[in-house]
Amino acid sequence: MPPEAQSVKSASPSTKEKYGEERKDPPETDWWIRISTIATAIATVALAIIGTVAACLAKNTLRWLGTQTRANVRAANAAKESSDALANIERAWIDVRVQRTSGNYLYTVELRNYGRTVAHIREIVTELSFSPAQGNEAAFPVTTTDRKGKLLVPGSDPWPALLLNFDGGLRKETFDKVKAGEIGMSYHVTVHYSSIRPDCRSECLYYWNHVANYGCLVPVEAPEYNQHT
Repeated sequence: MPPEAQSVKSASPSTKEKYGEERKDPPETDWWIRISTIATAIATVALAIIGTVAACLAKNTLRWLGTQTRANVRAANAAKESSDALANIERAWIDVRVQRTSGNYLYTVELRNYGRTVAHIREIVTELSFSPAQGNEAAFPVTTTDRKGKLLVPGSDPWPALLLNFDGGLRKETFDKVKAGEIGMSYHVTVHYSSIRPDCRSECLYYWNHVANYGCLVPVEAPEYNQHT
């Protein structure tokens, strides 16, 4: 082989020298990978801690809001009860009575204000019923009498709102059965009025007592039939 060829061959780098059998990353690259891994782990732990703290804060906030809501509801209820109590003290209270005027069969529905403020009578509803039912024998149907504009002052005399004549208002046959105790008769009165509150109501119930010494309307004392609302 010519000497020139040998010199050229020796001058060209070998494959091993050109590419190298063992390529290793520079030391700086290894350090950056380790730092990045550590930083990622720290960030993950920090996010987990932040999430836990946020969840605890949210739970405590909800508990506090629930406590405040219950406290507000109690305060509102207490304020309403206080307002209702004051209104009940200062409002009008109408008492309803059915009084016999003369004889055994003439009666007056009287209203009286026992409250502290003026009562505005809106309407009076009366109902006469029989047991057993007598159909249309009675001339007293369920009636509604408007009394708009009537004012009852506290402490004033009873107001005769309605006049009842059972002897002339009922058929003789029907009233004879009532007096004999063959059928029962009751008379229910409801008064709607306004005062401090716009929706006040008083009611009463009477029945005909046919015993010989009575023979008149007497009140039913049961609370459910003598209400004031």
